[in-house]
Amino acid sequence: MTLAHKALLLLILPLVFDLTLVITLSWLSAHADEQAADLTRSRLVAAQTSAIIRNVFEEVGLFTNAVVQSDPRLKSWQENLLKLKNQELDQELAEFERLVHGSSLQDSYSECIATVRTITSSFEEKSSGDNLLAAVKLVRRFQPQINALTTQVDKVNEKEAARIELLSKNESRLRHIIQILGTFGCLANISLSVALSLYFNKSTVNRLKILMRKIVLWSRNESPNLPASQRLEGSDEIAQLDRAFEEMVTLRGEMESELREREKRYSMVVNTIPVGLVTLDEANKIDSSNVAMQTLTGYSAAEMFGLSLSDLLQDVATLNKINIDKLIANRGSGRRLECFLQSKLDQALPVDVICQEIVLAGIQRPLVVISDISERYELDEFKKDFFNMISHDIRSPLTSLQAALDQLRRGAGGQLNDQGSSLVNRADRNLSLALSLITDFLDLERIEASGFKLSLRDVEAKSLLLRAVDIVDDLAQRQRTQIDVVCPQVSLKVDADRIIQVLVNLLSNALKFSQHDTVIRVVVQEHVSSLLFSVIDQGRGIATDKIDTVFLKFQQSHLSDAAHGTGLGLAICKALVTAHDGEIGAMNNNGGGSTIWFTLPKAGPQSKQTLEN
Repeated sequence: MTLAHKALLLLILPLVFDLTLVITLSWLSAHADEQAADLTRSRLVAAQTSAIIRNVFEEVGLFTNAVVQSDPRLKSWQENLLKLKNQELDQELAEFERLVHGSSLQDSYSECIATVRTITSSFEEKSSGDNLLAAVKLVRRFQPQINALTTQVDKVNEKEAARIELLSKNESRLRHIIQILGTFGCLANISLSVALSLYFNKSTVNRLKILMRKIVLWSRNESPNLPASQRLEGSDEIAQLDRAFEEMVTLRGEMESELREREKRYSMVVNTIPVGLVTLDEANKIDSSNVAMQTLTGYSAAEMFGLSLSDLLQDVATLNKINIDKLIANRGSGRRLECFLQSKLDQALPVDVICQEIVLAGIQRPLVVISDISERYELDEFKKDFFNMISHDIRSPLTSLQAALDQLRRGAGGQLNDQGSSLVNRADRNLSLALSLITDFLDLERIEASGFKLSLRDVEAKSLLLRAVDIVDDLAQRQRTQIDVVCPQVSLKVDADRIIQVLVNLLSNALKFSQHDTVIRVVVQEHVSSLLFSVIDQGRGIATDKIDTVFLKFQQSHLSDAAHGTGLGLAICKALVTAHDGEIGAMNNNGGGSTIWFTLPKAGPQSKQTLEN
């Protein structure tokens, strides 16, 4: 039975009982009222019967007085009295007929009324006569009728008295029944209300208490499993809610078990990962750390809890504490920070710091990843020493050697024969190639290591092109190659020397791989916020499998080109264009040859990345 059915039961049962009781009491009361009305009428009939008999005798007396009276005035007065009495008797008989109508003794009363009317009508007719003897005879003639009427009325009165007694008993009995039934109804109504209350309390309230107890135990992380005697059975809403609650508890238990397993796996992964991990609270204080972080710092998790991360980090240059709030504020942006991590033993360890975001317990928290870069730091120092060695210990002697070869070619050691001149020229070419390789290698390394600072200024795009063309003009004339320039009058904000370096490199490549008597076109197209530079040649093009890798270090457009260059020129071009917030790419032309293109923003680079000397 559902709660709605129970509510209807609580409402309908008392209502039906009370309605039945009211209807029964109303019927009994109406029946008792009928008995009382009938009793009242019977008593009126009895009283009216006595009054009629009395009036009949009074009328006989008046009739006798009227007949025997000799004085005309007195006789007339007696006759008037007789007439009034007769009218009064007629009214009483009419009222009496109304009272006895429908009575069980109506027939008996009708006979008495007929006898009375016969006697009274005869008296009225003979009252004005003057024959005394006739009047006496008339009275004597109606004397038996009057005696019979009296006897008949007595019998009817006896029956009416018996009926009055019966009606009185019936009325009393009905009134008693009404009183008993009313008392019983009140007691039964109270009993029914108590029974329904107990039923509702047992079937609803107690079961709700059990359910609430389960919920309270569950909210306290205690087991909500109660004894079997307190399990909620049935099909009502409470039982359904209890089953749903048990299913929820079971599901939550499974989820908590799975969550604990996940947390165990997560903790195992976090504590075995070889980089330091730190989560921060709302005040950017250390909230938790993994084993790797504890190993790096020498602090335990409890010792690091509540510390500021900036207290553990030092600037690489000044060894002062650094403020990493900006890095935390820009978490997830990919920005990195290289600094020293101060350990518990006062040791400075070079680290790489990056800040991401993690969700813990539904709350977003900063996650700081700290990586030990000691090996890379040592490698960078080694690379720096290596490139310094190349720059000073290798390039300088090669430059001196190239100068010496130039002096030999000029005759400083005497006039060289043809074979000697050939050897000197070959050595000079090889030295130039080696010096070009070293210069490109050092330039690229400086660019990648942020070794340049862009000197930005507004320049005309066409002036850059003309200067680059002028630099490669001698090579173009030797190869009988024409360079056409198409450029609108537009200015842009760039480092002119670096962009000229890019253009010279691209033009040199185009001349290197172009046939004699061909044309190289340099086209500049203006867009809304940028310029597109295209160097278009008529050479052999780029190998299809090399188009995506041609801008990487030591990559050539063909495998056979290793003898023609270092493979670093396009990599340097890409680094310089990228530093200007531009893009660079390559493609083959439909009619032969290739196109190297790059874009530059008119307003100059907007990124915060700069190249410093």
